Amino acid sequence: MIYSNQICRRSSPPPKPSISVSLPRMILGKLPGRCPPQWPGFFPSRRNAVLEKGQERVPMLAVKTEIRTHLDTLTKRWGELIEPAQFEVRCLEQDSKFPTWAFFTPGQIDEAVDYVESQNSAKNNCYVTVNPIRIQRVGKASSSADVMAAFFAFADADDEAGMNNIRSFAGPQPSMTVKTGSTPHLRGHAYWELDEPVYNLMAWTDLQKAILRSLKTDQAIHNPDRIMRIGGTVAWPDEKKRQRGYIPEVSQIKTTFQSDRDPVPFDRMYQVFRAAETPHTAALDIDLGSQPLDRERARIQALSGSEWNLAVFTLVGSYVRQGLTDAEIQSLTAPLTLPGYTVEDTAAEVWDMIRRTRTKFEAPEQPQPLTPVEASALPPLAFKAWQQKDLTLIPSPTFVYSDFYALGYTSLTVAPPKVGKSMLALAEAIDIATGQGILTGYTREPLRVLYYNAEDDQDVLDARVSALLTHYQIEQENIVGNLYAVSGISHDDFFLIGGVDGTINETLFAQLETFITTNKIDVVIFDPLQDLSRSPETNEIFRAIGQRIRLMATTTQTALHLVHHTRKIQQGVTASIDDARGGSALRGTSRFNRILISMSEDEGVKAGIENHRFYFRIADAESNLAPPSASVNQWFEKVSVITPSGQSVGAVTKWQWPDAFDGISKQDASDVRTAIAAMAANPPSNSSKSATWAGYTIAETLNIDPTDEASKQRIKEMLNYWIKTDVLAVQDYVDRQKGRTKKVVIAGPNNPNSTNQG
Repeated sequence: MIYSNQICRRSSPPPKPSISVSLPRMILGKLPGRCPPQWPGFFPSRRNAVLEKGQERVPMLAVKTEIRTHLDTLTKRWGELIEPAQFEVRCLEQDSKFPTWAFFTPGQIDEAVDYVESQNSAKNNCYVTVNPIRIQRVGKASSSADVMAAFFAFADADDEAGMNNIRSFAGPQPSMTVKTGSTPHLRGHAYWELDEPVYNLMAWTDLQKAILRSLKTDQAIHNPDRIMRIGGTVAWPDEKKRQRGYIPEVSQIKTTFQSDRDPVPFDRMYQVFRAAETPHTAALDIDLGSQPLDRERARIQALSGSEWNLAVFTLVGSYVRQGLTDAEIQSLTAPLTLPGYTVEDTAAEVWDMIRRTRTKFEAPEQPQPLTPVEASALPPLAFKAWQQKDLTLIPSPTFVYSDFYALGYTSLTVAPPKVGKSMLALAEAIDIATGQGILTGYTREPLRVLYYNAEDDQDVLDARVSALLTHYQIEQENIVGNLYAVSGISHDDFFLIGGVDGTINETLFAQLETFITTNKIDVVIFDPLQDLSRSPETNEIFRAIGQRIRLMATTTQTALHLVHHTRKIQQGVTASIDDARGGSALRGTSRFNRILISMSEDEGVKAGIENHRFYFRIADAESNLAPPSASVNQWFEKVSVITPSGQSVGAVTKWQWPDAFDGISKQDASDVRTAIAAMAANPPSNSSKSATWAGYTIAETLNIDPTDEASKQRIKEMLNYWIKTDVLAVQDYVDRQKGRTKKVVIAGPNNPNSTNQG
């Protein structure tokens, strides 16, 4: 690290560093002609950081817990990114224009907090980039080109008018606020957490500008690399501000409120703030009626999972009874969109609720019983009794890939948003088209695949294909003529069913069947299914789609695969195959079903994984509850690949759950048995909560760190297996000192060196 040759004056030599920092991971910078940052460990005296109060000198100190809260809040979801990220802390002396900066990763929060506290104590104002910065950025301050995505929208109110506008805003409420000062007037920042990372930073900038215009806050706060003051730090006013009455004040951060403030969908934020700019829209002029309705709406906004549908249906019914139009009801219910879903998803469900509410009191026409003459004229049912047949000739499914894609049948993959279903589907499409077995491990004859993605544009699909070819070192010629990777963004008329009552688009099905037959397509993948419908998302609609798709698969003898979302489920609840939108109605029309499940944080700890969000597994209706290490699970990892065009694009690769016995030999098992046998006078406990747990003996014998959570889980697996195979045994032991019986581990009858077990 090189600084200018300018001498930095000190009253005494700097103390030795009190913390250790890996400089290759943490990058410090400073403009020429300035002193190096007083960090790490060079903490200047805080005696200068004071306010005059009569004859007293009151220290003004940064609050480390609030600094940490601010940085943790900004970075808590960066694990959703496909590549690592960092944030920049930029510090500016009280009356200087020359900043000092440093970069930190989310794993370096401790170092970042110490750095901010040190700089702030030296009367430097401290700021942080809100949006994640690419990790490659080193040596100089960040710019908008370095920003990867955005997890927050925010506003900076530097006057009372802006603060009043934020506090009186009727739309989504901020999930974090920072009070930056109250003298000579109240001022602060507001942050809205977005439910998904926004990669289109031009769209994000448009949202920022809409927020600033509607709230009339600082109009400069819209660039992606914007830095904002860190909560918990002292705001040191410069000379001009001091002349206007500003004084040093500690910024105060707030992240908990009386009511829950969930992340907000980007499109809802955009819709609300654009509406706020033009307040005389029909949606905002609607009379909501009595106050209880307002309370009901607030209650529904806090609901999640299966209760959401019932609560919204109740609200729609009340709106219908008030005489509101369909458009008015849609505008009122759009803000009730839950995290993980779009406004369009909500609109489709609300439309179905409106239809059912308006017609539920209409008495359906009851069919009249047939007369005896009419009944006798009906043709008899052609049911046949079982006849002798060659049982060896009964056909079985012809699988063209794995045990999931079969000719003449449909298959269904279900997963919550952002698990990795599209990445997996495209990887399987390429595996089928090349026959190279990149995911299955065995080669097959290349087949022709149509992969139709209704969500992503063609450039995105092409980049994903490029990433998979690059990662698996597949020559492009291997997919030429075999892979049709088609974006549905420009095909507005490509829908399988439409209308309120669900009318099958037979014209499109005829075109599809002709295309499949003419081009000899073997496998068709639709991703995702719900985007191929223009009808309400009811069980009846999905049953109709599923039955018609199954007929097409049978008619064309194609393996037809559907990628589908789960319905809204409560946070923290693991989805099952029954949580598919359309429930059993769609599942019943498909021959093969599976669900994708994200790795949980607890599973990540057990597997020794740094970021569990990059991993998911395939399970079916029964095995999704199997232990994560069970062989029934197929695990995948989401990796970042640099494509030939220089993009960083996500791809999937097979991943194996760590085997507890990797590197463990029969001799190791025998050594553990011998060590346990030597403790016969005072045998170790079978309980992992005990200070004398047998696992500690295993750890010591095999040189494994038992304080590491993943290693501890591995030790538990080994102990359980050796007990199961009689290498070790469990017996009751009377602890005479404590006067009770406990379970202990002793050497078992099976010596691994003399048997085939180990």
